[in-house]
Parts: sequence; C-alpha cells; structure tokens
Amino acid sequence: MQVQKDIVVPKPQIIMCEEKKKKEAKYVAMPHKQDPIFVSQKYLDELKLKNQNIPYFKIEDVFDDWKNAYKYFNNNYSNLNYYCRYISDQNFSIQEKDIDEKVDKLQDQILRQLDQMREKLKENLKEFKKYYQEKVEKYSKPFDKIKDDYEKFKHNLSTFKQDEKKSLDSLKQSLKPFVKKLVQTESKEDFKKDQIVEKVDDLRKNQPYYINSQIWDTYQQMIERSIIELQDSYISKNSFQQTQIPNKGFIFQIFQRIKHDKTFEQEPNQLQHLLTDKLRPLFSCSSEDLLKNLYNNKDDLKNNVIIALIRTSTDQSIGFYYNAKQKSKSLLFSLTKNIILPVKDGFELEMAEHESQSPTLKFGQDLILTSDFKKCTSILGDAFDLRGVDYKIAEKATYLANGVYFDIEHFELYRIEDEDLLKPIQLQIHKGPPFLPQNQQQQDIRTTNFVPQK
Repeated sequence: MQVQKDIVVPKPQIIMCEEKKKKEAKYVAMPHKQDPIFVSQKYLDELKLKNQNIPYFKIEDVFDDWKNAYKYFNNNYSNLNYYCRYISDQNFSIQEKDIDEKVDKLQDQILRQLDQMREKLKENLKEFKKYYQEKVEKYSKPFDKIKDDYEKFKHNLSTFKQDEKKSLDSLKQSLKPFVKKLVQTESKEDFKKDQIVEKVDDLRKNQPYYINSQIWDTYQQMIERSIIELQDSYISKNSFQQTQIPNKGFIFQIFQRIKHDKTFEQEPNQLQHLLTDKLRPLFSCSSEDLLKNLYNNKDDLKNNVIIALIRTSTDQSIGFYYNAKQKSKSLLFSLTKNIILPVKDGFELEMAEHESQSPTLKFGQDLILTSDFKKCTSILGDAFDLRGVDYKIAEKATYLANGVYFDIEHFELYRIEDEDLLKPIQLQIHKGPPFLPQNQQQQDIRTTNFVPQK
C-alpha cells in the first residue's frame, strides 16, 4: 500500500533587495526603460519619491494570485489591467462564511458597546441623581415664595364640598394668590436680581450631566436605518440599470443637495420617486458619438437644469450638476470617492460655440473636456470650493480622475424637469445677521439607490 505524502504548499522564498542588500525584497518595481528589480519597502519609497507613478507589485500577493500583479497599478489602463481591477473590486471570492463572519463581528461589537453604554449611563445617572438630591432638592427658596398660599389652596381643595357655596368661595379665594405668584411677572432688572434665578443658573452651570430625554428615539432610528443601508449596500442589486455609471448609492446625496425639502427629510423615499419621475434621459453614449449628442442638446445644457454622469478611462465615476436659472447652485462630484463640491461665485458651465473648437465643455480649471474627449484635465479649487474636503486632496491635478489626464469612456446627460429648480434665485437684502432657530438641527443625509426611468 502506497503511503500518501503530505502536500507541501509552495511559498515564495526570501529574496534580498538589489539596492539595500541587507533588507528583504518585498516588491518588484519596474523603472522606466529599465529591467524590473527586486526592492525592499525602503527602496521602493525612495523610487516613488522620484516617480510617484512607478509600476510595482507585491511579491507575496502575486504568488497567491496572478491578478494581484495589477493591484498597485494606478496608471496602466490596458484591457487586462481593467479586468483584474474589476475582479478585485467586486471580490468574487466572497463566501457565505465571510458574510457570517462580518455579521457576527458586527453583532459582537454592537452588543459589547451596548453593554458598556448601559453601565456608563447608569454611572452617569447615579452622579446626576446625587447632585440633584444634594443641591437641587435641598434648595428651598422657590417653595418658600409660594408655600403659604399653596398650603391654603391645598387645604381648601382637600376640604371642598360640592354643594356648599361658602366652600366654593373659599376655594376660589385661596386660588387667586396662589395663581398670582405662579404667573407673577417681574421687570427685567428685578428678574436678574432674583435669588432663585441666580441659584438656578448656578445649579445649571455646575450640574455634572444634562439629561436629554428626547434624543434616544432619534438616534435609535438613525442606527436602525444605518443597519438597513449596510445590508442593502454590501451586496446590492445594480438598481441604476439604465446607466453604465456605477453610482454606489451616493447619487441620492447629490439630489438632496440639489433639492431641499422638509418632506424629503422625513420620507427620503419620496425624493427618490419624485426625481425618478422628473428625470429625463437626454442621451447615453461613448466618446465616439458624444460630440454630436452634446451639440444636439446644446439648448438644454445652456438653458435648463441638467445633470451629467461620466465614466473615465481611469476607472472613476464623476459628474456635474448645472442649473442655468440658479447658476450659484452648481455642483461637481465624484461618485467613486463620495465628494460633492459647490461652485464658487461667478463660475458657470461654458460650452464651445462650434464643434471644431476645443475644449467642448469647461467648468473653470476644475473640469475641462476636450473636443475629442481624450487627455481631459481637472485641477480642483478654481471654480469649485474645496472647504470641508481639502484635507483629502493631496494633489489637486489628479484627485478627481486619478490622473493628470483622462479620457471619457461613457457620458450620460439628464434633464431635471422641476418647476422649483427653474425659478431664478431671488436676491434678498438682510439688514442684520440671519436668524437661526434654536431647534434647527443639522440635516441627516441618508443614502439610497436611484433608478432613472426612460
């Protein structure tokens, strides 16, 4: 009987860096017009300082799967690279056990945090109650003010006889001074000098915790919505079925910026259906027919409310919103990186008057589309405001499209037919600073999927 030998799983052997010979080579780098070399992390960092776009791959990753050779390639857009990055992004290797692990991990983490929150809230409550009993309850001045009248009213109320006029008169007489002190108004000066007011201010400023009993339900609803969104987003249907632009649910946030309405904050699904009904696809095409389509829809681009979605050769999904009636509301956005940039004052979408002119479309330096839609550029910060996302942007000339130059692979244009958005903005002159109600809360932006209809 032949004894089966244990299978030896192959693994990459240690290779030393060709430059830093005492350090282990973790990568293969491909300097321009040179043979590939084995490099350590330290030497790779030095090469990247000289050439940020140097191609390289991690030896261990490629040993596991050949497709990982393209994992670190940011500027190679061959068909094979596009395929490998797509496979990597979609993670087709995911198994049911992976979902179990993720959900179990999330469940354990949430339960652990809930247990910690339970104990923390109980500790805080004890300290709050101690302060309340020691400081607040022992302060008797407020009651001293109404004590005598209150006791008379309470006595008459407890001895009141329904059929006796004298009893009713006595009760009403005791009610007057009690109520008068409850609703007594004071001048502003007297109010400020009142010992009770001073004491309450002191108690309020020094209490260790403040109980906000209204907030629990609001946050619980937010958490429940977030869990549902996580479920719907992790493995989601491609609900943007008539588009070739991956939207990743972020398109909804863009529409919330376009159209504000309190109804939509309460029922966000209404916004989805409303915009689906009001959205009119004008065209969807590759760069081959793009120039002709843009000029066929020139009037809409110049005079109406439009939104454009673009897929670039650098595997980015970007776009812009332009409203000819409300030009100051324009937006530039990245669906891939989940950023929305508002336009600066004085900038608007420019379109060449003739097809022979280049660039065809221009939004400051932030988005310039050439007439052949090759080697387009984006240098952020000229026409659009970067405040709020500036910390994410290391290089303004490459951030939006992941490269200094990019080609247009696919372009889609939609018109939004909404009467509110067609109204010109009325300039209002304010004599003083704007009033912000105390109960106004920051908008809670939620994400969902959006389906344009033809």
